[in-house]
Amino acid sequence: MIPVKSDSALVVYKDKKTYLTVYGMNEKDVKIFKLEKGSYKGCLVGSNVADYFKLRIGSKIEIKGKEFRVSGILRQEARFDVNPNFAVVLPAKDFDKVFNKKKEYSMVIVKVKSLEDVDKIKEYVDKVINRREKKVSVFEMKIILERIKDIFGKMAQFLMAIAGVSLLVAGISILNIMLMSTIERTKEIGLMRAIGAYRVTILKIFLTEALILGLIGSIIGGCLSFIGGYAIDMLILKTAKYVFQPSSLLYALTGIGFGIATALVSALYPAWKASRLEPIQALRYE
Repeated sequence: MIPVKSDSALVVYKDKKTYLTVYGMNEKDVKIFKLEKGSYKGCLVGSNVADYFKLRIGSKIEIKGKEFRVSGILRQEARFDVNPNFAVVLPAKDFDKVFNKKKEYSMVIVKVKSLEDVDKIKEYVDKVINRREKKVSVFEMKIILERIKDIFGKMAQFLMAIAGVSLLVAGISILNIMLMSTIERTKEIGLMRAIGAYRVTILKIFLTEALILGLIGSIIGGCLSFIGGYAIDMLILKTAKYVFQPSSLLYALTGIGFGIATALVSALYPAWKASRLEPIQALRYE
C-alpha cells in the first residue's frame, strides 16, 4: 500500500511561477515512478515541470515560501492514479512543513500481485472500511483499462470501415482500368484469337496483368504504411520501436495479400469479357 498526500501550491523558479500539484510520499514509495535523471532522495519534479522552468539537478525551487533543491527529474509516463508529469513530489515530512499541518492522506494506492485479485481486494475494502458508512471510494485501474480497450476497439472498427471503403474504391478503379484496356485492345484480342489463342489464354493474360498491378500497388501501399506509422509514432510516442516489430511485417503482408486479392476479383469480369470476344467481330472493331 502506498499512501499519498496532495495539494496545490504556487511554485516559483527565478522569474517564472505557476500553480502545480504537490504530492507528499514516503521515500520508498516514490520508486513507483521512473527516474529520468538524479536520485529519489529529496524533491522530485515531473518532466513537464522541468521543461517549463528549465530545471536541472541542483536547481532550487520555491514552494509556498520554502526552498527545495531538485534532486531528481521523473520520466514522462501515463498514469491514472498519480500523474507525475505536471507535479512536484516531496518527502512526506517536507510536505507537512510546506502546508503547516499534518494533512490527511488524499489517497492510498493498493498494488496487487495479480489482476485476478483486484475484485477480491475491492470487495474486502468495501466490506471492512465501508461497512457502516461509506468512508472511501474504491477505484480500480482495471475499469480504465477496459475503457481504453473499448475506445481502441471502436477506433479499430472506424479504421476498418475506412479501409473497406478504400478497398472498394480501389476495386472499382481496377475494374474500370481493365474494362478500358479490354476496349482499347479489342483488335489485338481478335488477332490472338484468329491465330489460335484459346479463351483461357486471354483470360490468363488479363488476370496476370491485374495481378502485377495489384502487387505493385500493394507493395507501394505497404511501404507508405510503414513510413506513415513511423511518422505518427515519432510525433506522438517519440519512439518508433512499435513499428519495427514482427507483427507489423505480418500486418503489412496481410495488407498486400488483400490488395492482390482485390485486384484479381476486380479483374475477373473484364478478363471474362475479353475472353468471350469473337475473333471476326474483334478484328472488325474500330
